Amino acid sequence: MIYTFGSYRLDTTNYELYEDGNLCRLETRAFEVLIYLVEHRDHVVSRDELMENLWPGHHIKDEVIRNAIKAARKAIGDSGDGQHKIRTVHGRGYRFVADAQEQRTVTSTFNQSHPHNGHAPLSSVRLSVDPTAPPQDVFVGDYEFITVLCGTLENLEALVTCLGFQATQGLRRTFFALAQEEAERHEGTFKFFGADGFLVLFGLPVAHADHVRQSVLAGLRIQERLYESCDALKGQPSVEATVRMGVHTGLIEIENQRDHLELISLSKSETTALAIRLHYQARRGEFLTSKAALPYVEDMVKYVEHDAIPVPGHAQPIMVYRICELAPSSTGLGHSGLGRP
Repeated sequence: MIYTFGSYRLDTTNYELYEDGNLCRLETRAFEVLIYLVEHRDHVVSRDELMENLWPGHHIKDEVIRNAIKAARKAIGDSGDGQHKIRTVHGRGYRFVADAQEQRTVTSTFNQSHPHNGHAPLSSVRLSVDPTAPPQDVFVGDYEFITVLCGTLENLEALVTCLGFQATQGLRRTFFALAQEEAERHEGTFKFFGADGFLVLFGLPVAHADHVRQSVLAGLRIQERLYESCDALKGQPSVEATVRMGVHTGLIEIENQRDHLELISLSKSETTALAIRLHYQARRGEFLTSKAALPYVEDMVKYVEHDAIPVPGHAQPIMVYRICELAPSSTGLGHSGLGRP
């Protein structure tokens, strides 16, 4: 959807804001707040409504919301004193009061070319948000939404028996190279996790509006290409390296300008800890996602309920879902080798 108000043009599909045809830079959280207020301009939006719809399951400080409102106002020429577009209704919340006109857009979310046995190859899947769109800045000393993909290579003992030590080590190096390649593809951050695992943080050091979808496609690509590498070594599909993965999206605090992660204790980040916990809950070859991440990708994957798992700091267990494969070709998506026999 495109909304126009005054000299501004807000594209909610491609996450772009223009003033007189010039692209405005706006960090992701403020963009989400602006979109929500414009879309719900028929009523006053309370802090609780913003929390429930934009940051479900997270404890957000009032200061974070105020900063997001302030950034959104600045981007559209408003201020705390001159509230011509975003008005504060004291004791109740915020309301977008400018006259906004709607214009629907028709987009092609996925590339349906190059069919392969009735499906599009994984490499042809395109993201719903234009990947060439300028990334948004991540501000130091602020909170930012990121997505964490955690994966561990398993079945190494069986691979050594079948392939030999040298070939297995080569496959292990391939596994890490694939994860690093996906991190670079989406301008994410790669970290080693233990002896045979990795973490990729999507949305750092630069934020992208579609980093949840990026992370899931990255995980599927890693799985599929690892299968291909294993088959090339042995030529027997029954001899496989397996990867268990978990993905979760949430907030992380940016604490250091020189290196966004060195001074952040990943173990203290709930977002990272939950992605790691999901990957530990997965069985061999499984890819688990949290309920928080699922809404961003449910149109592009087949998934099933996995289980409700207890999480420290949460009063109730959270529901976890298993990603089975990409959605069928009827939606313009391919399928991957995830979970193949």
